[in-house]
Amino acid sequence: MSSYWHYQVMKHIDTFGEDYYAVHELYHMEDGEGWTENPAEVTGESIEDLKKSLMLMLKDIDKHGVMDYDKVCVSCGNTAAMDFCEFCINEE
Repeated sequence: MSSYWHYQVMKHIDTFGEDYYAVHELYHMEDGEGWTENPAEVTGESIEDLKKSLMLMLKDIDKHGVMDYDKVCVSCGNTAAMDFCEFCINEE
């Protein structure tokens, strides 16, 4: 399996307990998934570069849906976990 990435919407919870959403880069690697800690920035050398980046983001948002950033295991990336999942706790 080769590594690849795509844009991924992630639901966050701010310090006041309010939900907000941000676009991150999600990497699929041989040893699991990883994502950018900070949301993706949209920059480019031209307006056309910005348009292409935004179009890719919109396409990936439609294709991949939303992940819950605050319910992802910080060790292995298991998306059904909070902090550390049962798999990582059992490995200790």
